[in-house]
Amino acid sequence: MKTIYSILAFLLLTTTSGFAQGKAVQKLIKNTKDLTSRPLKVVFKKETKESNLQYNTMLKEAIESEWTINKDIAFISYEEFRTLYKNKNSTYAFLRQENGSTTGSSMFSSNGGLPKVNSGSGETRFESSQKFSNLNLIGFDSKGKKISVYPIDFKLDKNSDKAEYYILIQDFQNRLISFLNIPSNTKKIKMKEAKAMMAKALLEQKENIKKLESKILYINETSLSEKNKTYFKDFYKFDYKIVTKEEIYKAVLDNDDNIVILYSDSIRTASTGQQLVFFNDMKNMSTISFGNPNGNVFDLFSKEISKKDLENLKKTLK
Repeated sequence: MKTIYSILAFLLLTTTSGFAQGKAVQKLIKNTKDLTSRPLKVVFKKETKESNLQYNTMLKEAIESEWTINKDIAFISYEEFRTLYKNKNSTYAFLRQENGSTTGSSMFSSNGGLPKVNSGSGETRFESSQKFSNLNLIGFDSKGKKISVYPIDFKLDKNSDKAEYYILIQDFQNRLISFLNIPSNTKKIKMKEAKAMMAKALLEQKENIKKLESKILYINETSLSEKNKTYFKDFYKFDYKIVTKEEIYKAVLDNDDNIVILYSDSIRTASTGQQLVFFNDMKNMSTISFGNPNGNVFDLFSKEISKKDLENLKKTLK
């Protein structure tokens, strides 16, 4: 995982009200180290409808192809999970979808970053309700207390392509790796430390930008207005191609190292739903942040790239 992702995650998490004291950050790091070192149980949905069967099949294939952070992986039914969950089994980590609601933007609870869900695991007061689905890594400690990491929101349905599952799994795993790269002895970020970390992040960003000289950027045809399609060359100085969703899906599944893509990824904070736009180097997940569009749900193609985004892109690539 590239440093800039962990730097951005660290700065966002440590500068929000929920993480200002640093204790929650340290707990998040501890939970991530603990859960990623355990045997992993990937939880399937109940096989009660066709869309759940499709989810289970796609998730299994994506995990088997992309997930490497846990060394021992098994797939279990929802019923098996409930038994282990009820017994508060502390041997395993569980990767599962959670459905529920947050209030306002995602706030943080004392268990290390898990937002409030219908099961009552959250502990933070909220202001307004918002439904969500996320992918989370959870487990129990030796005392039977539930622990978790910082989940990733997603929006997948029966029409979602296999490639979208692959990117979701890549993205979530890279988020976990970014947490492991956060300095665990930092109780509260200091300005001097923040400047040093950002300098390191910017240096790496420059290195990633240089990679673009030898790659082709794939842009989904629905992500640009007709006007911006015409003028995109004025904002992007390297090779690019406006393509269909299917062509992007193929590049993802082929792990084509000659292609980079644009997609939106949410980093949720206690105050705002921030969303960064990344270039995605298929094999190494190198990232280049250049925008902050509205929205906070993982979705490859829902956001049109605005003129402001393009202006930010041009400035970033200078």
